[in-house]
Amino acid sequence: MSGNWYDINWKMRRPVAVNVLGGGGGPGTFDIQINIPKDWDDFWENVNVNMFDVVPVNVDGLLLPFKRAAGANYADRILTLELDAVAIINSDSIAFLYVYWMNTGASDQATSPTITSAKDGYIFLGQPTGRVVQALPNRAATEAPQTSFTKTTNEAVDVWFNIGSILMQRKSTYKLRKGYEAINYVQVRSLAADGSDDANRYDEAETRFIPGWVKVRSKAGSNNTDYTLECLVFTSATQIISLRCLIKVRDLLPA
Repeated sequence: MSGNWYDINWKMRRPVAVNVLGGGGGPGTFDIQINIPKDWDDFWENVNVNMFDVVPVNVDGLLLPFKRAAGANYADRILTLELDAVAIINSDSIAFLYVYWMNTGASDQATSPTITSAKDGYIFLGQPTGRVVQALPNRAATEAPQTSFTKTTNEAVDVWFNIGSILMQRKSTYKLRKGYEAINYVQVRSLAADGSDDANRYDEAETRFIPGWVKVRSKAGSNNTDYTLECLVFTSATQIISLRCLIKVRDLLPA
């Protein structure tokens, strides 16, 4: 998902989805906590024993102030990062940042901030499967979505939107990396035929990121009705990208 690389000495990074839903929509600062999954082998098999190389970074490649929560333990695969007063552009969205690791010579970058009312940041380890939407940037905005999926009223299903192919890349490297544009935040809508949005038809809190992809959860809806599921991506280069698919709600079997 691009974005300026923090430092060439750090070899790996993973996107984090930060839930700041429910705010007024304007900019704000938030404390954030990120639990590192125990079953994340790519991380635990490549991180330093002292975990000094694990750092949170924003999409502009800037280190964010943080500390490691009490109880961090490499042997037991326990680590929570607590971030202090992170600037978020939209306070009613799923925001985006990175966790970097894998630098054998890293010194300790942690400080001792006071953390209160921390928002949750999520690292997702799954891969796209089943319901996949490829970006079609040359289609007219008035055209109906070409990709469609069918679900029942009781199903909650995940739809994967491929975003990596339409983010701008640098022509020249920055810290030996090609990254340039990245996601700042994402919002979700489910549009009926009249254009109205209904948050009951999606679970925005389940939005997740992996490199090049955004996962959006669709749910509910009325039987024999079609809806447009929209993933709105706001980028670090101030683009607003609308990715859409059609959700057909059909209860095919008797109740």
